[in-house]
Amino acid sequence: MTEKVIEFPKHKVVRDLPGNIMEERQRRADQKMADSIVEELTSIIITELDNYNVNIEDESFTKDLVLTVDALRATVYRQFGFEHHLHPYIEKNIKIISKKDAEAMEDMTEEQIQNMITEMMKTKELDNDSE
Repeated sequence: MTEKVIEFPKHKVVRDLPGNIMEERQRRADQKMADSIVEELTSIIITELDNYNVNIEDESFTKDLVLTVDALRATVYRQFGFEHHLHPYIEKNIKIISKKDAEAMEDMTEEQIQNMITEMMKTKELDNDSE
């Protein structure tokens, strides 16, 4: 009787993959998506700057754009949960201030702003020394 049994093709058998393989596939898909976003936005930025008659063929433009794209990549990567070499720099050097603080700074003189920055730098140096 087994002579009449047709065996199902093995290449069509669907098996559940282990969780770590599925997670790795998802991570790769997310990485590809993040890189696609950066690539698309970079293309738009270059096109728009060219539309404004910015010399996009200048060597200094290229150098500046590399930094801009790297910062953009760091932004997108963080949203996808990926590490980027600019993240530690951003955490250490960028401070978000409230709208209220920003409005208060508008009324300050240049000297007052410089004094405040100097004080912030002193505080930052003390914080770094204590680490």
